[in-house]
Amino acid sequence: MSTEIIQPGIPRKWYEIWWDVWSHPGIAPFKTILNEPGRDVTRGFIWVGVTSFIVTLVSYLVSAFVLRNIMADAFGGELFKNYAGYTLSYICGIILSPLFAILGIAISAAVYHWIAKLLGGRGNWNDLLFSLSAVNAPGTLVGGVISIFALLFSQNLLLVFLPAMVGLAFGVYIIILNVNAIKAAEDVGTWQALGAIFIPTIIIVVLVTCCMLVILVPVISSVVTGTQ
Repeated sequence: MSTEIIQPGIPRKWYEIWWDVWSHPGIAPFKTILNEPGRDVTRGFIWVGVTSFIVTLVSYLVSAFVLRNIMADAFGGELFKNYAGYTLSYICGIILSPLFAILGIAISAAVYHWIAKLLGGRGNWNDLLFSLSAVNAPGTLVGGVISIFALLFSQNLLLVFLPAMVGLAFGVYIIILNVNAIKAAEDVGTWQALGAIFIPTIIIVVLVTCCMLVILVPVISSVVTGTQ
């Protein structure tokens, strides 16, 4: 764990920043990148948008190849004589993925920043977004690789177990890095940073659960009543 905060003399390359953050879990690398010359939210948006585009493109290509082979084995390829509809949907997904990724990181940073403020944070949205981008942009690439391996081995239950376990450990590490990013950017403790991440998640889960109950309870009641 790195504890040394450095003042970079010149802007570092994207891979130098990512490596520093990912290889030294702690708040010091984030404090360092917040002193980075040329630090700007636009740079963070570019990281997130480009990595999302790359992962979506490769994932679509691999999934199309795997799905085609599965369906060809099952149906003799009859369902894949016309690729126009699939190609159009893939192209739209690839084009829109960077936009959704940028909107996602911007909204996430805004929510985390707001919750952190309520819990005593003294940072700003720009710093938090830049710190989160340094975590989630390379995280998107690594997560994409794990997903691709899981897709390639999806027909083998023994082999698909390994990417699933790696993905679980990777998800926990992502949370740790995001907590450190919030701690550094918002100047809060560990519990406040965890609250900034999990309070919105809990609220969303509760709201979704309530909505599902409102929808399903009348349906279930009508079905039960109709069978009596």
